[in-house]
Amino acid sequence: CALKPLENCSLAPYRYSLQDASCLRDHKAMWLESGVSKCLAAEDGVEVVHEIHSSLGQHGTLSHEQLDIVVSVANQVVKYKKGPSIPNFVLPSTANYLKSPSELIYDDQYLEKGLIKEDEKSLYFLHKSVTAEVARYFSIQPLSIKVAPSEALEVEYESTGPHESITHRIKCLVEDYGDNIDVFKELIQNADDAGASEIVFILDQRNFKDKTLFDPRHSNWRKLQHVPSLLVFNNKKFTDKDITGIAQLGKGTKDNSPETIGRFGIGFNVAYHVTDCPMFVSHSEGGKPENFCTFDPTLQFVPGSDKYNPGKRWMLQGHLGDISEMFEDQMAPFATETLKKLSSICPQFFQDSSKKWPNGFVLFRLPFVRGERKRCIKEAKEMTTENMKDLFLSFCSNIGENCLLFLNSVRKIAFFEISEKNKCSLLGSFTASLDKKGTQGSASFRSEMLSFPSSFKSGNQINSSSAVYEVTTQTIDRHSNTQRQQWVVSKRLGSNDISPELQIKASQCSFLPFGGVAASVPDFTKFMDPKVVKKSTQKPKGMVYCYLPLPHASQLPVHVNG
Repeated sequence: CALKPLENCSLAPYRYSLQDASCLRDHKAMWLESGVSKCLAAEDGVEVVHEIHSSLGQHGTLSHEQLDIVVSVANQVVKYKKGPSIPNFVLPSTANYLKSPSELIYDDQYLEKGLIKEDEKSLYFLHKSVTAEVARYFSIQPLSIKVAPSEALEVEYESTGPHESITHRIKCLVEDYGDNIDVFKELIQNADDAGASEIVFILDQRNFKDKTLFDPRHSNWRKLQHVPSLLVFNNKKFTDKDITGIAQLGKGTKDNSPETIGRFGIGFNVAYHVTDCPMFVSHSEGGKPENFCTFDPTLQFVPGSDKYNPGKRWMLQGHLGDISEMFEDQMAPFATETLKKLSSICPQFFQDSSKKWPNGFVLFRLPFVRGERKRCIKEAKEMTTENMKDLFLSFCSNIGENCLLFLNSVRKIAFFEISEKNKCSLLGSFTASLDKKGTQGSASFRSEMLSFPSSFKSGNQINSSSAVYEVTTQTIDRHSNTQRQQWVVSKRLGSNDISPELQIKASQCSFLPFGGVAASVPDFTKFMDPKVVKKSTQKPKGMVYCYLPLPHASQLPVHVNG
């Protein structure tokens, strides 16, 4: 016992002070002479907690009085910084069990009640009466980390100097690509290489809540919820190889694949013309969210990012099942309900939803933010909704109409806008449809392209292959005006008279002997109209393509691709 109790706490009936026995208070001098200490210390409280723990056993629960003692002792331990020297210290759970700090979880998310219950999945929440300071001092794992484990994303790049930074490397990679429609063209090429059949760009002006985030304590991480963004959807899931490749600046996973459009390693990096913190959620077959990845080269937005690992990846499927519902605010910008709403105003898109996403899908989000201390592209201005909308309309009016003619897999492209009040509108859509024979011919030709580079690189004799098929393109503008056009597309790969030396040299440069033309087919049923006849006598303005239109005329009545 002692003359005075532990500060703000009675340890009775395990340890007494004179204040616990009023009849003994008048004999203070006697107790001091007999060796009674002046005051109970935190160490006495720790001993009492151990005694309570031993008396309860593995499954016993704390009484109200015992709970008060344990919480008070924990506060005293933290106040006097005795924690690291205390072995086997225990703290109360919400169900009044005593557990070691390593077994407990601190609920830093304030999730809806009932999502996770005590004892489910062997989870024990720290009792609500224990302060956040105590939780941090004893290194109790926050709920956000426990249920949403993350791993660092290392960004690999080949430095051009001994001290080149990641941001400087990004600038060098994309400096030839302005903040113009080249951004859309590169992302379309990436989707085509991935085998996606549709890609959708969405100007999202909504504001989202910032409560149930992976880390709601980080102010810049919360900021990302409150800025407009560019959403980019394509209906092909991201593989682990894709995630690794996207983190390799200027390299990617396609550097040795000359048959792919985006083989020169720019691809996703054009996103830094829009944002300093790109992110995406990849969904597996069936539509379940699988990975939440984000990159932060300026080290200002993602919690825990550093110069060695400027990004993070959260696995959304784990031992707790699908955790995306637990982080409703974090996942809100990526909600599939948004895709369903857009589909209702343009039914040609997001049709895989009704088939339960047989190929999965990926949804990128490029929030309009720039770092305050430094930027990925020093001269880059902060993107605005007005600028992005202008880029949307520029793409739609300049190259959208004929952009699908030579792509290998993408057949649909659309541009949408979502207002601050969640009103959705279509700014333009472009589709290309092939009949059954044309679909089979196009698919067969693509298979030839995939197997062609290995034979070509070896210098062996190669066989040429070709495909001719009809394509019907359809354009819908922001005013719902529809325009259709019939095309004949001819493609050829290889030639019988290429020398082995030229083959090897070309393969070293990632060149393929590949070309194609697209000729429009007049609608003869309209030729009875003199205005149409007069218009049809004008020479069509053919363009030069490298899968997508380049800013050069072919000087021919056909489009030329190579």
